[in-house]
Amino acid sequence: MTPLHFAIRNARVEAASGAVQQARTILKGATAKARAQGYLGVELEARSALVDAEVFHGNRQVGCTLLSGLQRDASKAGFGVVAHDTSPAASKCR
Repeated sequence: MTPLHFAIRNARVEAASGAVQQARTILKGATAKARAQGYLGVELEARSALVDAEVFHGNRQVGCTLLSGLQRDASKAGFGVVAHDTSPAASKCR
């Protein structure tokens, strides 16, 4: 497991524990680092985790907006599976 993967998992735990702001900070940092290093798959994973954190533990409307952007970007990049079944939150945003 890479440090970025560890950060994403840690953020999921933080969100589930109610520390949504901490999770946001971790996930936004992981997204930025993955993007800077050219790790698109990891970037999409971090963004998906942020969607889940928002929809289930934070602001559902924000999460659904983030989901829409994530699905668009994943589809453009050829990550069709991610685009169509991005996260457990996808069913909550329909």
